[in-house]
Amino acid sequence: MKSSYFTSSPGIFRFRKLLGYSENNYLAHSQKTRQIKHFVYAFVLLTGCFLGSCKNNPEPTDIYNEGVPEDFSEFYILFHTDSAYQMDHILFPLEGRPATDTRQFHDEFKWEKDAWKIHNFDHFDQDKYEVSRKVTDSTLITEIIRDKQSGFGIKRRFARFNDKWYLIYYDAMNPPQ
Repeated sequence: MKSSYFTSSPGIFRFRKLLGYSENNYLAHSQKTRQIKHFVYAFVLLTGCFLGSCKNNPEPTDIYNEGVPEDFSEFYILFHTDSAYQMDHILFPLEGRPATDTRQFHDEFKWEKDAWKIHNFDHFDQDKYEVSRKVTDSTLITEIIRDKQSGFGIKRRFARFNDKWYLIYYDAMNPPQ
């Protein structure tokens, strides 16, 4: 006779036999039970990791709505989450400056629609960047986002025309002035 947990515990064997389990059924059942337990543990662990990581990444509305008109906060979220909306709310050709390492320029620089790179929240880490805003009035906002370590940053100006917000100026990643 085989020596296993099933056969070495005669009390359990008799109980399982009364329920209609043979040794093979019991082993198959216990293997499925272990697989289900492993799946449940993995699911709980992954869900916990996912929910825990969500707490570390604040919603953009928490970062960007301080001291600005309410309609600007709504615009700002849409501007960074909907690329078509973003393109419709930029006044091209857009005034500004390219990054210092891309080229030297003496003439007035303009960003063109076909060369525009979409701005979004994907790589924004609140711990690495400092955001400051100057609200000139209810129709003009200047924003500076600066890397805390290097001091390099971007500068953007947003203006409201006909009850809609637009990006009207963009200064790419440059050293502090």
